[in-house]
Amino acid sequence: MSFAPAPQLLSRASKRLQIKRSVVQFKLKGKKGLTGLPYDRGERLTTINSTARLPRSVQALYLRPLRRKAEYGLPVCDLQLRSFSVRNVEFFADFAIRAAYYLNLPVSGPIPLPKIVERWTFPRSNFVHKKSQENFERITLRRLIQIKDGDPHVVQAWLSFLRKHAFYGVGMKANVW
Repeated sequence: MSFAPAPQLLSRASKRLQIKRSVVQFKLKGKKGLTGLPYDRGERLTTINSTARLPRSVQALYLRPLRRKAEYGLPVCDLQLRSFSVRNVEFFADFAIRAAYYLNLPVSGPIPLPKIVERWTFPRSNFVHKKSQENFERITLRRLIQIKDGDPHVVQAWLSFLRKHAFYGVGMKANVW
C-alpha cells in the first residue's frame, strides 16, 4: 500500500463520499415525500440491509422490542430503573423488555416516572466571600416496567438474569407480588 500526501487522501475521501451520496439519492428518487432520510424503520432496514447485508437478529435491534399480550392483566412485578443518564436507562429498559419477551412474560412499559431533582448550594470560599457560591444539581431519571400474568419462577429467573447482566450506572428496584 502506498502512502499518499494528505491533500490526495482528502480528495479521494471526498470523491467516495460524493459517490455514496449519489447512490442514496438514486435509491430515494422514486419515493414520494422523502427528503434524503428514510421515513420509517422498514425503509431504513431495507437501505441498511442493501448496503451491509445484516443478519435478521441484528436487524431486529433497529426495531422496537417484541411484546407478548397479557391474558388477564394481573400485575406480578414492578421493576423500577433509575439512572442519572437517559441513554443508560433507555438502553437497559429496552434490554429488559427484550429479555421478558424471550421468557414469555407479558410486559408493559417503559413508563417514564417523574424526575428526582436534587440541588445544593455551597460557598466557594469561606467567611467574607458568601456572595460567591456554587450550585450543583443531580437529576435522577426513572422508568417503570410492569410484568403481568407471569409465573413467579419465571419472573425470578428474569430478575436474576437482569441482575447478572446489569448495566453500569443503572439501579434496579423490584416489587414482586
